[in-house]
Amino acid sequence: MRVALLCDIGHSVYHVGNEATAIASAAQLRKRGHEVVMISHDERPEAVDPAAAATTEIIPALNFPTSLDQRDGYLTDIRKVLAGNAVALPSSDQLFALMGQLRDVDALVLGGGTLDNDHGPQLFERLATALVAAQLDVPVIMGAHSLGPSLLLTDRALLRELLTLCALVGVRDDDSLHLAAELCPDHQGIVRVPDDALSLDVDWDQPKESRIAVSVDGAPDPYPEADFVAVLASLLDELAERTGASIELIPHAADPDRPRADVRLHQLIADQLHHKATLRRIEPADDAAARLAGSAWVVTTRMHPALFGLASGSAVLPLVLTRTNRSHLAGALGAWGQENTSLPFAALWNPADGSVRDDVVKTAIDAAVSGGASVPDNAQGQRTRLLKACDDWWDRVDATLKGADPRPESPSAPFPAPTETAPHSSGQLAEAVRPFVPAPASCTSPGGCERVR
Repeated sequence: MRVALLCDIGHSVYHVGNEATAIASAAQLRKRGHEVVMISHDERPEAVDPAAAATTEIIPALNFPTSLDQRDGYLTDIRKVLAGNAVALPSSDQLFALMGQLRDVDALVLGGGTLDNDHGPQLFERLATALVAAQLDVPVIMGAHSLGPSLLLTDRALLRELLTLCALVGVRDDDSLHLAAELCPDHQGIVRVPDDALSLDVDWDQPKESRIAVSVDGAPDPYPEADFVAVLASLLDELAERTGASIELIPHAADPDRPRADVRLHQLIADQLHHKATLRRIEPADDAAARLAGSAWVVTTRMHPALFGLASGSAVLPLVLTRTNRSHLAGALGAWGQENTSLPFAALWNPADGSVRDDVVKTAIDAAVSGGASVPDNAQGQRTRLLKACDDWWDRVDATLKGADPRPESPSAPFPAPTETAPHSSGQLAEAVRPFVPAPASCTSPGGCERVR
């Protein structure tokens, strides 16, 4: 079958997690005999799948406006066209090219990603593409996604419509599973699955280097950037002092041609470190994943660097910035039995003067060092379990594409639990931060700072 695969790729800012998901998903489909036609935000095959750059067919993805009002207006015009009003959009609009190219595919797979108001127009892009597919009687499947939690009421309605259009839906964390079940309680094809990037072709068992791999979001909202940089530099210096490991800053999202996003923030952090640090440029997804996998320590605010560290048995210290961030990290950590190992950044920071809470930094390092020594011991077993769940999911995708009923023959088994709880000293860390987890200075809610929806 010819399967169109839409992932959030091809932007000027290369995103390792999104590209890893695209490469791994395409490989899973090809392994099962399908011809993959990539849907990308530009026409650079090398940004999608370097191994197939010469032969990969690219369909340009729909580009939605950044303004919420303009997104709504464009989606309304798309609906008019699909309802028969061909002049609702100019004949040169990108929609008509997409409609023509989707006529030549047998199915549409929406590759894994995040559908959340804080992550831009992905929800609109996926819904519009799915609406085109449905108009052409092309079946739609949604790969492993995080849904919300930062959604407007109108976003929730759009998400419900998208889920209804999909014969099979994969979600990669419990919060997303609960939201999907709430929005579509009668949908029989919603499944909790591992993140697709886990099946990336990487040597997860490579020898560890005594290295602290750091990968943090280039926009540390809602915290003041200067405070975030100072606090993180203090944490990294303390960890390097305790472990004797080198520090390497590895960007996860950056423009290869311009020093912005993660690269810019990493430079600011390096400038404040007392220990020498190596600054890396953005690398292809498999290279970046391998570099993280080969590090003894991973400090990150992002889900995929945490996943790559967990898959290889690195000691991972995930820092939580927002409710959305916490939800996505919890999904990755929970699959490995490390639900309580993330650290709220707010616990490290004194909002009154922007200073570092040295007592919590010390306790965090104590917990990470004492638990990290034994983490690799159970990584291989956990990874084998999750890779089996990945294969089961893609077998189910394959069967659905070939016409099988997406509903399970019997009630689906729960997402496979960890074979044993990872030996991280999370209890020590949780006790340290429980007495006082301050909110950012701009937030008046005692529960923490998140935009009101």
